[in-house]
Amino acid sequence: MKQDGLQYGTPLTKRQRWQGFGYYALMIIGSLLAYFPALVIIIEEQINQIGYSRFSAVQYALLSLIQPLVLALIALLAGQFFFQKVGLHAVIYERSAYAWALFKDSLSSVLLLGLELGIGIGLADLFFSAFIPELTEMMPSVQSLLAGVFYGGVIEEIMLRFGLMTTIIYFLSRSSSRLKSWHYWLAISIVAIVFALGHLPMTLQLFEMTPFVWLRLLLLNGVAGMMTGYFYWRFTLESAILCHMMAHVGMYAVQLLLAVVL
Repeated sequence: MKQDGLQYGTPLTKRQRWQGFGYYALMIIGSLLAYFPALVIIIEEQINQIGYSRFSAVQYALLSLIQPLVLALIALLAGQFFFQKVGLHAVIYERSAYAWALFKDSLSSVLLLGLELGIGIGLADLFFSAFIPELTEMMPSVQSLLAGVFYGGVIEEIMLRFGLMTTIIYFLSRSSSRLKSWHYWLAISIVAIVFALGHLPMTLQLFEMTPFVWLRLLLLNGVAGMMTGYFYWRFTLESAILCHMMAHVGMYAVQLLLAVVL
């Protein structure tokens, strides 16, 4: 199955496939471990607000990481079997000159647009704070930065872009002899909506669900999901991961600046 303008990588050998899986599994575990201390602090704050807990913050944090670990590994398995069939690329799996060149070509755009995305989201919250007063009470924290960079950048991109988006494109393309651009755009859009709704549980904890809260949830996360999905399609999975990470760096920088100025 082909799409004009796409170059398909040399099919992975069984050894390459499982080596790539191993490297990415280590990245997943490392990202969760990097996120773990921040998660413990977040849970400790929640326990202090409640005033009582049967388990310690460390125990809750460990339990809460089981689900994303399992889901990320399942997504990794799905993605590794489908991504080359739909003309997508992942440097760590392929380790080819072409995939590496794609990633290098994306770097300037990823770094710049990722930062701009984060800055734009941070500034958009200035507008939304007029309708969502709780936003003015939220202070930037290292915990939120670590959560965004490691959990968002690595875990969410593997689950949603590499796992879900790749799988959707594959099954959309089964009805056609040739991959078409709309297969990619539809998958990117679906996954962007899923990505936005994935932030609903946290949003429910922080805000009363008003129309402006819904608009903020869907618009800001949706735009971010569309951009990272596009970078995965046109470049590599690693490009999407780096874009997501840089967006959180940009958001954190704006939040710090606004906390000082306002």
